Amino acid sequence: MPIFITAMVFFSLQLCAQEFFPKQTAITRPDPIASPYALPGGTICEYLGPSPKSLNYYLDNNTMSAQIFGSMYESLLDMNPQTLEYDRALAEKWSISADKREFTFWIDPKARWSDGRPVSVADVIWTYQVVIDPANMTGPHKLSLERLQPPVSVDGGRAVRFTAKEVHWQNLGAAGGFPILPRHVYEKMDFNKLNFDFPVVSGPFRFQELKEGLYLLLARRRDWWRNDWPMLQGMYNFDFNRYLFFNDRENAFEAFKKGEIDMFPVYTASQWYKLEEKLSAVRNNWIVKQAIYNHKPVGFQGFAMNMRRAPFDDVRVRKAMAHLINRPMLNHTMMYDQYFLHRSYWEDLYDQQHPCPNEMVDFNPGKARALLAEAGWKANPQTGILEKNGRQLSFVFLSRDSSSDKFLAPFTEALKDAGVKMTVQNKDWSAWAKDMDEFNFYMTWAAW
Repeated sequence: MPIFITAMVFFSLQLCAQEFFPKQTAITRPDPIASPYALPGGTICEYLGPSPKSLNYYLDNNTMSAQIFGSMYESLLDMNPQTLEYDRALAEKWSISADKREFTFWIDPKARWSDGRPVSVADVIWTYQVVIDPANMTGPHKLSLERLQPPVSVDGGRAVRFTAKEVHWQNLGAAGGFPILPRHVYEKMDFNKLNFDFPVVSGPFRFQELKEGLYLLLARRRDWWRNDWPMLQGMYNFDFNRYLFFNDRENAFEAFKKGEIDMFPVYTASQWYKLEEKLSAVRNNWIVKQAIYNHKPVGFQGFAMNMRRAPFDDVRVRKAMAHLINRPMLNHTMMYDQYFLHRSYWEDLYDQQHPCPNEMVDFNPGKARALLAEAGWKANPQTGILEKNGRQLSFVFLSRDSSSDKFLAPFTEALKDAGVKMTVQNKDWSAWAKDMDEFNFYMTWAAW
């Protein structure tokens, strides 16, 4: 009898040591965001950017590859678009240990690859191994998965367990959020060369056709294993998703005006401001102009300096650059006051009752010159260019979009007046991204 009681107590403690999820799944209810009147069928044509160097999200980490890859491959968990709570996907349930370090996922027995084979724990473990492998160029994705010990199969092969190296709020997202790939298809291939060949998928769309430099076509899967989930009714309605490629956004916008593209995201303030003026179709409501508001954290964009390289390894030089950017003028004359000027990386933490204590960085050439002088830069009387230890204060601005050149013109003049020489180098998106990955730049335009 004592042995029996001890065993029962131990078993109860084991159960209490884990908390199971989801507490309340949303998969049994229709998504209120999706229209119940939407009719399946047809083709939607979108513009995502220039022709990609890879569609493998693990090798080419950008919004385009993320959207396309996410249409073809699923992760263990999804996120409820209303509550932003994790919910079921490839995993039918999961548990978190009391110490917040162990995450166990039970694979849904109905989960299937497009070739009919079941999604397995082995697929999850293999995908983790591929991403974490030092030989594979999966850099950004290694950062999150390196928080975790190699996953192991548990519960007779029905579940996979991740153990975090330390407690961190991102651990669940790291373990449950990476797209799972079919081991039986790709394990004998060179992963670094897996760019456009995706014959077996698990998601709602499959790879149909790619014309390099022109378009990509994804086809809706009628045999998707989650097609009958109530929460997914009214979603993924189009038979085909067609993505057109353009190296220049202006060319893509012209295609949109001709009706070759169905939706066009406008990221340029001047273009947004002048839509009614330039397009009668907007004035006549043939094209709907709509600003989308949400509660996500506010992003920002600006000039990024490479602190790994001189002269931007000196904080005084970086501060001087900031004082030579006339942000109020740029916002008013070129952005039609559609933006606000940032004082913090975390603007969302502040409001009128709790204002940001940081001072606004003003346009102040005098202060910039003083900072540069303090950093040891002195003007050459013959050229007017600042020099230090026989080296001119000059650098290259790496640009990926010719439309941004107009913003650089006043900055170039302000730099010149301060004795700094800047030249602009334009590259296409792929070459720019490669330089970013290798930190091969001095200054560039970036967004966060």
